[in-house]
Amino acid sequence: MNPLQQIIGLQLKIASYAGNTRTFIFSSAEPEWSLQVQCPWRIEHGGRIVTGSDDWWDPGAPDSAMGGSLQQTRLREIFRDEDSSSAVLYNHTTELTVEHVQMGAAGDVEIGLSGGYRLRIFPAGSRGEDRRLFRNADPGSRLVWPAEQA
Repeated sequence: MNPLQQIIGLQLKIASYAGNTRTFIFSSAEPEWSLQVQCPWRIEHGGRIVTGSDDWWDPGAPDSAMGGSLQQTRLREIFRDEDSSSAVLYNHTTELTVEHVQMGAAGDVEIGLSGGYRLRIFPAGSRGEDRRLFRNADPGSRLVWPAEQA
């Protein structure tokens, strides 16, 4: 069984970051599952890339006094989160509920979200840890996907 099946029906509520790790938190009420991603990823909508891991290195808005990356700016737009000073973004929409998950043979993942969004995760190396999924209330539930086992 694909362990990501556990997030079907939950809403993508929070996006945060620490170093090179982007964390997506899925829940129905209290934060239930965290998906930490340390490999390339992107969010697509309407056949185009809305944002992805490489957008971290581009400035969000050239005239913005707040600074920040294009990635944070685009996630903030998707989530309709107005607090431009926070590293933690909260989803203020009714969209982004997980409708399906697919995992490819090489470890790539597609998470289909309501509103026509897709979160795609794709390991780009043959070794190392790519992502982990865990239930927030149960630290022992951590599932780690290294590239060589994908």
